Amino acid sequence: MKRLAIAVTVLALACVGGWFWFDRIPLPSNAAPKTDPANHQSLERTKRIQDIESPIIAGTLDPAMRSIPRFAETVAGKTYDAADWPALPAIDVPVLAVFDTLRARALKGDSGAACRLTVDLNICRAVMPNDAAGQLILLQRCQGLDERHLREQYAMLKRAALGGHELSLGYYLSGELFRNAPGANIDFLDDYRAEAPGLFESALQQGSMAAMVLPMAAQYGAPTPFLPEALSNNRFEIESLAIMMQLVRPKLPFGGGRNDGKRELEQLRKRSALSPEQFAAAERLAHQRAQDWYGDPARAKALGEFAATLGSARGSTPDPNRLCQVGYLPPIEPREPMTWQEAPEAAGESP
Repeated sequence: MKRLAIAVTVLALACVGGWFWFDRIPLPSNAAPKTDPANHQSLERTKRIQDIESPIIAGTLDPAMRSIPRFAETVAGKTYDAADWPALPAIDVPVLAVFDTLRARALKGDSGAACRLTVDLNICRAVMPNDAAGQLILLQRCQGLDERHLREQYAMLKRAALGGHELSLGYYLSGELFRNAPGANIDFLDDYRAEAPGLFESALQQGSMAAMVLPMAAQYGAPTPFLPEALSNNRFEIESLAIMMQLVRPKLPFGGGRNDGKRELEQLRKRSALSPEQFAAAERLAHQRAQDWYGDPARAKALGEFAATLGSARGSTPDPNRLCQVGYLPPIEPREPMTWQEAPEAAGESP
């Protein structure tokens, strides 16, 4: 439990821990029916509940449904701005009524629409609420959806992630989609395995806090299937990323940057399993990368806006439309694979 608490703290400090929200957003209370929920214990409702709870059986995917964007084919583009697109629909509208519209917008490059459709499909894959009122709300939101609709979840999430949306990027890289809804997404697992490591490395070099913090979470038991093999057990590189986070945080315009990071850096130094010489080398590497990758004020501003939006939603149901329209870095561009460094030999070690 202590290790989990530390991991949660790391994520919160980075202000990208909100990606877990995709799977836990409550149903909108304003969609509750005015009728007495107890009067809806019918065979028809029971059947609908069973339909939603039943896992989708993986099968051969219709090639026409493969709308997956290819990371290798993405090109540099303008940072997403909600003002460039029509307003997103109200959150309590039935998903089927807006599915085609949101999907068409996503295919044209509207990352906010891709994010919103991901949220909608996640809600419809959620565990059935215990209370009758919540069950009826979920049924009303999700009625009419079938395997074809649910299979778009992966492609929509990937589009939002490639569009630079920090929340979507963290959720995509974590691989949670395959743990929470494996049936509907299993056909895309090979795509994920092939492209997630490169997307992670490119996002890291383009100033993503989500990419920076996830390898550190791995030290505390968080599953990280996206990690490049050369990084997954590389203590030197992971500690260097932890150092870099303490260098970057003070420059971000939100609560996590109130101190200068020196105390946290000193604590890292004391807990480190690296030798003093190795830790100094990791620190030098972190300083150089922080300057090269995280020195853009515009990107820091975007992360600050996103963190402020998450903070304002505490204690209430977060507005998915708002969260899908803020917190954007420029679209993630493919880069050459990184060369992950090994720790220099510590003093006294044999060559």
